[in-house]
Amino acid sequence: PGGAYAGGALSAAEEAGPEQQKSWEFVVQGQQDAAGAQPDFAPKVISCFPDDAVQRASSRGVVCVCTRGRRLDSGVPNQDDFVAARHSLVHGGHIALYGVFDGHGPAGHRCAAFARGALPESLFGQRTLLLKPEDTLREAFRQTHENLLGQAFDTVHSGTTATLALVLSLPA
Repeated sequence: PGGAYAGGALSAAEEAGPEQQKSWEFVVQGQQDAAGAQPDFAPKVISCFPDDAVQRASSRGVVCVCTRGRRLDSGVPNQDDFVAARHSLVHGGHIALYGVFDGHGPAGHRCAAFARGALPESLFGQRTLLLKPEDTLREAFRQTHENLLGQAFDTVHSGTTATLALVLSLPA
C-alpha cells in the first residue's frame, strides 16, 4: 500500500519520504519494556507514529489498552503485545490492521514482540494484499511462523497467539 509498514521499525518510517509519511495515518504498538520488574497492572510501553498517533487513532474510534496482569514474580514481563495501524490509500479509502499477540512460555514476550513486528511487515510487504487479501494473510502468517522458529530465543517451550483484523475500505 504505497510503502513499507511503519510499525515494525518506526525509525524506517520516519526516514521515509514525505509521501510515505503522509500515507500512514497512525501506528500505535506495544514495545518491550527494558525496565525489568513491573508492578501488577503496569501499562504496556508503546511507540507511536507519528507522535500524535494515539490522538489520531482515538479520533477514528480506536483505543488500545494493554496492562500486565497479576504475577507472583514481578520479573516476568508483560507477555501481551498489540498493533493498531491505519494507512490512507492514494485514491481514497484506507487499510487498517488491528492485532493482539498473547505470548506464553519463558520467552513468550519475545515471541509476541517478534510476531507484532514481523506479521504486519510481511503482510504489507506483499503486492497481492488488495487483490487477494485472504491468500496474502495466509502467506504472512506462514512467513512469520517460519521466521519465528528461526529466532535465537526459545520457541520450543514458548510461543504466541496472533489475532488480526484487517479492514479494507476500498474506493468504489
